[in-house]
Amino acid sequence: MKYLKIYGLNLIIMLSIFFILSFIMTILSYFDLIGSSITSIIEIVIMIITLFIGGFLTSIKTNNKGWLEGIKIAIIFIIVLLLINIIFIKQFNFKSIFYYLIITIPSILGGMIGNLKKC
Repeated sequence: MKYLKIYGLNLIIMLSIFFILSFIMTILSYFDLIGSSITSIIEIVIMIITLFIGGFLTSIKTNNKGWLEGIKIAIIFIIVLLLINIIFIKQFNFKSIFYYLIITIPSILGGMIGNLKKC
């Protein structure tokens, strides 16, 4: 139950950060304050920030290895995003799976940095 509480709270924090930053990006894009070419770069940066913070917060609250906690929270977050993608967009391609596997790296790094204070 302890781990469910930790992962659930961190997942809610990550989804909140993700949706808030995506909403801000959408507003800026709607008013033509950022171009369409920059939008794809900002989307990647939002995912990197979200997963880094999630890995960092998870490894602070647990006593396990940071990289392992980063992988766990990244997999949970990716599963949630894939489910949202399948439900609302109904499009499934292997390019997005490869993209999600690549963006687990910031979560692993966040977990490792969050675990440094315990060493």
